[in-house]
Amino acid sequence: RHRSVSRGLGDVYKRQTPLPLDLLGVAELTDYIAELKEEIARVEGEITRKRSHRSAADAFFRTP
Repeated sequence: RHRSVSRGLGDVYKRQTPLPLDLLGVAELTDYIAELKEEIARVEGEITRKRSHRSAADAFFRTP
């Protein structure tokens, strides 16, 4: 059911090269984790929004 995001969006989404974690200090790693958590929260919010729209559409078009 789940497809690769990179295949679904083509050139819009390009997987970035992973950060060289061994070159970062603890503070930089902590900041990086915070950035990733913010992005995860943003994506989860979008998923919630889309599910809500889908549920509303399903309810609207459901036959009584």
